[in-house]
Amino acid sequence: MYNKDNPELRLKDPKVAADKIIITESPIDALSHKQMHQEPNSTIYLSTCGSLSEGIKKELKNLLASVRENGPLIVLAFDKDTTGQQMQKEVSNLANDQQIKVQEAILDQGKDWNQTLQNQLDFGQQHNLRRFQKALAMSGQEYELRKRNKREPNVLGMEIAIDGL
Repeated sequence: MYNKDNPELRLKDPKVAADKIIITESPIDALSHKQMHQEPNSTIYLSTCGSLSEGIKKELKNLLASVRENGPLIVLAFDKDTTGQQMQKEVSNLANDQQIKVQEAILDQGKDWNQTLQNQLDFGQQHNLRRFQKALAMSGQEYELRKRNKREPNVLGMEIAIDGL
């Protein structure tokens, strides 16, 4: 739990067993990563809220020191931009200082996890639209609809009026 007015990181229940801790740059990236990867309930998400202030670094050091003995996997899932990569390097160095190995999450597309999730949803929605249009055309309903309304579908599946018909 993080409060900007009091930059101390606290787990609500310090005895919670975690198999994995995923650290992201922003809360929306944490939510997007969770949506995309469907991590189990034993995964804890932490966000730096876009900053690695001295207070946040101190709390990350404390967290890393406390999990060293328990051994959950630490995954760094920062943005692909310059700032995100710098933050990832700094947190990786903090983990190395505690002799903890970290895993880096790879962004295949997009600059961050939220953009990647949006790209995937947009592609899926486009795919569903194309499937629907194909099924409609195959059934002959599209032809009858165009003939009756004297309209022609454009590339996006919307209808435009045909002048003179």
